[in-house]
Amino acid sequence: MKLFHHFQTCTSHTLIFGTEVWEQAIKLSFDSECLTHAILCVSARHHAFLTPEEPKYAAAAAAHLCQALHLFREALSAGFTPANVDIFLTTAILIQFEIWTNIDFVSFGSDGISLNASWDRMFELSLGLQQIFHNSLPHVFEGPSVFVKPARYSPRTTLVRAATISRCTLDLFMSHFDYARPMEKGALQTPLPFKRGEDLAPEECWMYHSWHLVDDGGPAEESYIRALRRLCLLMSFLPEAQGDRETSHGLTDDLVSDYARYVFLFPVLLLERPLIRMTKQRNPKALLLLYHYFRCIRVLLPRKECWWAQKRASISEMALWEILEKQCSMAGQSPT
Repeated sequence: MKLFHHFQTCTSHTLIFGTEVWEQAIKLSFDSECLTHAILCVSARHHAFLTPEEPKYAAAAAAHLCQALHLFREALSAGFTPANVDIFLTTAILIQFEIWTNIDFVSFGSDGISLNASWDRMFELSLGLQQIFHNSLPHVFEGPSVFVKPARYSPRTTLVRAATISRCTLDLFMSHFDYARPMEKGALQTPLPFKRGEDLAPEECWMYHSWHLVDDGGPAEESYIRALRRLCLLMSFLPEAQGDRETSHGLTDDLVSDYARYVFLFPVLLLERPLIRMTKQRNPKALLLLYHYFRCIRVLLPRKECWWAQKRASISEMALWEILEKQCSMAGQSPT
């Protein structure tokens, strides 16, 4: 009961999609064991973040995750309906939160930080969440789902309007990170300046299409280019991208929830299969993109409110820096 109460009064207020979704999740959990265990898992993990000196909470989170995964697989075999779509979506999202908090993918040695084979597990499992989202969406609009409002709301649109990125800035950004460009020290820096408010980049540059997610055989370079445009939007809020203008385009308090939702869904809706394969193969271009992605999270998202993202972002950023530094050294340069 302690974990359940903590989720209801504390943890749920730190999760994306708003309190209405998590209030409904609590009600639905009384009829769903997999959702109950997912709630208890994330609540225990939040406790572990707040009180790291208490190992019992991390152990409880792991135990509830095992139960949630086992029961969720069984529940999914029944298929998607308007009656169970909210249970499936909330359970899947909670499991994704737990995956975010996992940092067992790093090793610390005399040579620095290294990523083991499980590092990209979050991206591989995101493919499963992609499928759940794809199968759920038609049923969300069939019945009285709590996800109707979140499904219609676009954090991307809010962020694009706030960022006011010019066409020439996007062109400069794409050139800076060009797929064919050799790895060099400048790739680990934010390309400046970010010009704002005039000759804006076209709206379609920031959009994504569902068919790109299920296209398993598309060219890797095209997937990289589409993800890079979305990264430009994320990086436009970094402090160094603000310039000397009196009007700041940084991440204000009212944009934090939109930014958090955008980065949370980035591996699910904005990384396509060819790019996820590149990540698994340790392709330097994919790792460079993810280095900047995790750096944005570490720099911009508040630690307390976005507790689930902090450790993975910080450790991944450091480890990817070391990997990319070696890549630059092999090319005759160092990013420092």
